[in-house]
Amino acid sequence: MDQPYIQVIVMLHAAFGGVFFFLNRQRRTNFARLMAWSWAIEAVRAAMLLPGISDTSIGAAIWYGTADQLCLVANACLVAGCADLTGVRLPWWLGRWYFGASAPLIFLGRFVFPELTSRWFDLPLDRARFLWVTLNLVVMFVPVAASRIAITAWLYRIWRRTLLPGALVAAIFCVPYALFALASPIQHHLGYLPSWIALAWAARVLGFSVGLLMLQFSLQLEALQRSKAGLSAAQATARLGSWELIPGKHEAAWSVELFLLFDLAPSDEPPAFASLLPRIESADRAAFEENFVRRISASGGHRGEYRVIRHDGKLRWIEARNSTINDADGSLRCTGTMQDITEKKLLEEQFLRAQRVENLGLLAAGIAHDLNNILTPVLMVGPMLRDRVTDPSDRTLLGTIEKSAERGAALAGQLLSFVHGSGGQRVPLQPQVVLREVANLMAETFPKSIRVEQHFDLGVWPVVANVTQLHQVVLNLCVNARDAMPAGGTVTLRISNQTLEKGPAGVPEARGGRFVVIEVADTGAGIAAENLERIWEPFFSSKKPGKGTGLGLATVRKIVSSHEGFCTVESHVGAGSAFRVYLPPARDEVEPKVDARPTAAYPRGNNEMILIVDDELDVRNFAGALLTNHGFRVLTAADGTEGRAVYSARATEIALVLTDWHMPEPGAEPFAASLRREFPHQRVVVMSGLPEPEFASFERAGAFLPKPFKPFALLEAVDRSLHSGQS
Repeated sequence: MDQPYIQVIVMLHAAFGGVFFFLNRQRRTNFARLMAWSWAIEAVRAAMLLPGISDTSIGAAIWYGTADQLCLVANACLVAGCADLTGVRLPWWLGRWYFGASAPLIFLGRFVFPELTSRWFDLPLDRARFLWVTLNLVVMFVPVAASRIAITAWLYRIWRRTLLPGALVAAIFCVPYALFALASPIQHHLGYLPSWIALAWAARVLGFSVGLLMLQFSLQLEALQRSKAGLSAAQATARLGSWELIPGKHEAAWSVELFLLFDLAPSDEPPAFASLLPRIESADRAAFEENFVRRISASGGHRGEYRVIRHDGKLRWIEARNSTINDADGSLRCTGTMQDITEKKLLEEQFLRAQRVENLGLLAAGIAHDLNNILTPVLMVGPMLRDRVTDPSDRTLLGTIEKSAERGAALAGQLLSFVHGSGGQRVPLQPQVVLREVANLMAETFPKSIRVEQHFDLGVWPVVANVTQLHQVVLNLCVNARDAMPAGGTVTLRISNQTLEKGPAGVPEARGGRFVVIEVADTGAGIAAENLERIWEPFFSSKKPGKGTGLGLATVRKIVSSHEGFCTVESHVGAGSAFRVYLPPARDEVEPKVDARPTAAYPRGNNEMILIVDDELDVRNFAGALLTNHGFRVLTAADGTEGRAVYSARATEIALVLTDWHMPEPGAEPFAASLRREFPHQRVVVMSGLPEPEFASFERAGAFLPKPFKPFALLEAVDRSLHSGQS
């Protein structure tokens, strides 16, 4: 070949090798790195042809043998780089086989086999070397041609899939690459090396390199577009928009999601932050103007929360963050994000509301406990005075006092059951009794503009239910019905027996069978169709802020599900709503037992000594008087310390300790625990105005007596503890 053509080939390889080295420096990829090395090595190999060494000396063998080895290395880099670009995974053993077989054969063909062939076959050494060089070229260029055919197939497959022009250009110019590799041994054998071959070599280097660069840029552009699409999707999912501003150059860019956050149509020309001030809630406008108009270029970062007014008038909360950086040219760049945090703010509000409800529950529990202590003497004094009062009107007044105290005790019990999430055991009951109680409560407390109607079928099956929780279910539904009729209307309570062949559609937990159906219907505004599926969700409420917790219907559904029932709703906007509760009937129609034990059957003592420990003076006095009147001796103490002192002085005489569980420090728990440690056989009855689970820490108490209690309950607890087999 003419040297000028070889020089052009060297320069092309070197130039494109430099281009790939530059690309790899800008963005490191295996393809750019391997192509840079492949073209650089090809440039060195082509340069080794410039001296034009053509003799058959050992020096020429070393020179061209080195060039052949460089050709193998360059081709290996070319194959690996193109495989990385086209996404082809090469087997791990291919490189070992390629170099392990080709490199030794080239070495032997250049230096060993010519000498042996010349000696064994009596050939001139030059002729033997010429034949082995031709054979070497076959051994070297057949795998090279095969690898370039494979590269052509990879590029064509990419073009068929993506229609990228770079893949087609590279594939077209890779074809002569493979053909000329196959022709190299023939050209050497025939000595046919015209100048046009050098031109074709230069043309295929140029075309193939340009095609690969076009393909890489196209694939990187596609990857960038996919990345931008993924970022946009992620921002849309997170409702987060980003922005960038270069104040000195008056350049700005917004993401699509940021336009949507401000209820704007996406545009290539984002608005100035100053123009957004009318869209910011008036209370937040000054802070937004300060941070995004006046001081947006200030050093340091910023974080703030603002309310945005949308076109429909609704408010959305956004969290804004921004920071400033200096570019390489010294210009200031401001970047930031804004994220819709409306749901987060709603959750925070609901959490605070739930905390308030919890605090109210704790307060209510304390009030109920104190109320039980207050009602205990009232409940005891009625039966104690009944035998002393003979006037009928006075006995009627006394009965009224007793009933009022009982109602107060029941109210405190319901309050404690609601606060502690328990309501005692489930018992067989007639549900219409609960509905009548709720109807009476509604008549007393609901506005007079709301009329209450009751339609109860005869022979309604009893249900096994928690009385307090069933009361809560009906009351929650009635309160919702009241709130749906601010101008007045009718609330209808119905109860009936129904047998379903299958459960109502759209209710996953529904099933067929026999049910007692409780219905609460109203003539209010109804529920919008888009809200029907969400009304059972905790904290969801269509009421105005501060008008509801969003827990009413969620509580109803939870309670009904725990009773193995289900709920349905039927509503039409402007025509009211009807909520139905389906409860399975009791398997055995057993009426709750009523203890009608007469006063004459009250247990009596046999001069046993009872120690009463309670911080309430009235409880001590009335309990002591009752026990004294029924044959017991009584000692009293106001707290655990005094009780311990009294007990220590009369330990051998005290048959039973009657102690309140909740007293000021020192409390009853250390007092009772010390008794159990020193006197393990001592009988103890614990009193408390709170539910029994609070008493679980003292396992060996003889009995538990909930406050408030009537005289018979106190005497029975004392008698049972004294005469039980427990010690």
